[in-house]
Amino acid sequence: MIRLENVSLKFPGGVTAIHPASLEFRGGQFTVLLGASGAGKSSLIRCLNLLHRPTTGSICVDGLGILDHSQVVRRHRRQTAMIFQQHQLIGRHTAWKNVLLERLAHYSTLRSYCLYHG
Repeated sequence: MIRLENVSLKFPGGVTAIHPASLEFRGGQFTVLLGASGAGKSSLIRCLNLLHRPTTGSICVDGLGILDHSQVVRRHRRQTAMIFQQHQLIGRHTAWKNVLLERLAHYSTLRSYCLYHG
């Protein structure tokens, strides 16, 4: 489970992307973030893996604790995947292969080849 407690995000210049919010994302469940453009959906997702550090609050992951140290954040990022909404996908690959590409660096060359072409 990933738990956000009173997480908010303000950008320089005073723009508020996320008002204080507390949420839980549980394993095995699907969650939909629905809102108008500029509502803070992408900012919230980027906070989940600390690409944006929340201005207030904390993010806690089961088995890791609060994401407040670089080693904990690295372990969390190894266990999660994020597909960006623009320009980061390789067009000649399926969505599945785009997701797998990040994981290849964690395996030997032979195992990577077998996983990717398997």
